[in-house]
Amino acid sequence: MKIKSLEGLRGIAAFIVVIFHYFTNFYPALVNANPDQLHTYNGIELKIAVSPLNVLYNGSFSVYIFFVLSGFVLSYKYFKTNDSSIITASAIKRYPRLMIPVFFSVLCFYLLYKIELPWVTNNISNFSFMNALREGTYASFFSVNNYYNPVLWTMHFEFFGSFLVFGFCLIFGSARNRIWFYLLVTFIFWSTPYLAFILGMFICDMKNNLSLKINSRFFLFTLSIIALFLGSYPNVVGKVDSTIGIDDTIYSFLNFFKNPEIFYHSFGAAILLIVVLNSQKASKLLSNQFFQFLGKISFSMYLTHVLTITFFSHFFFNYLHMNAGLSYKFSFVIMLVLSLIIIFSFSYFMERYIDRNAVKFSAFVYKSYFVELIESKPDVIKKQTLDNSRSIS
Repeated sequence: MKIKSLEGLRGIAAFIVVIFHYFTNFYPALVNANPDQLHTYNGIELKIAVSPLNVLYNGSFSVYIFFVLSGFVLSYKYFKTNDSSIITASAIKRYPRLMIPVFFSVLCFYLLYKIELPWVTNNISNFSFMNALREGTYASFFSVNNYYNPVLWTMHFEFFGSFLVFGFCLIFGSARNRIWFYLLVTFIFWSTPYLAFILGMFICDMKNNLSLKINSRFFLFTLSIIALFLGSYPNVVGKVDSTIGIDDTIYSFLNFFKNPEIFYHSFGAAILLIVVLNSQKASKLLSNQFFQFLGKISFSMYLTHVLTITFFSHFFFNYLHMNAGLSYKFSFVIMLVLSLIIIFSFSYFMERYIDRNAVKFSAFVYKSYFVELIESKPDVIKKQTLDNSRSIS
């Protein structure tokens, strides 16, 4: 069962990642705060890059929203029912559900590079179908180094983060004192992307088992401000040459430990999730038709938007700016609008014919080869889980 507000939040996060990558390519100073890469006369990019306004296009924050949502959604049915077979089924279905869309995205990159378009440079070493097959089927999940589709670095964390959630639910999910185990895994993973999965799972546990509800509008507003401020923690880190570093910004007081952006973006995303779950206004807004559309195509859009940037957007922008003589800003706007139309259209196609069938295929694999084994012994599975829980409570 999908929660509409969370589907809408996922859609917005995916769209922000798209915008982030367009700014990275065409207005890089908005991302890295490098004065040598300005494209405006007044240098406003530098001010926005290190201000809370960057939350509007902060791709890193959006990725951690994905991770927090995964932690919440993957544990939702379990904490609703306390049925361990749900976790087992989800774990079995997870790989084919992720692999099929991932492989399709890599295949698209391979085929378009194979065409050898004159305006595209292929810098992939050992370019071959077998390497593309390798990246699309398993390397993306077991390595953060990807050569065909650069956004697949997140699949490593998405895959192992999913199994971190599954494992925690099976081992500690019914323990009476599991709060201590939440604290333990938080301490272990606090400077890694897996922190976001743990926070999402914890919020789901609290919502379903403690019926945690926040009614104060002022408190929710305050949490929103905190979430967006943490989410706007800039991508720039250390000062290099003439660039702006964190210590030159209003975020300097937060820069006192390793990988601060992971910590702040994870907690910012978690707090934002709490707000969405408790705010009727936020829930209603995120449930509107456009955000639901973005949510439906979010995974496909995330996986394939770089295709459009690589094989169309740069070429079309250069044509408008260099050949047609349009200004940099006007060329960017026209290019972005047309690119988004292409991205939305292709993502809709992929969601309908690839992503949706990946979900069906993963369910088919489970029902064909595992369902009898799992569901014929549900009491055994539950007993093992309860025994684990009793031994650690």
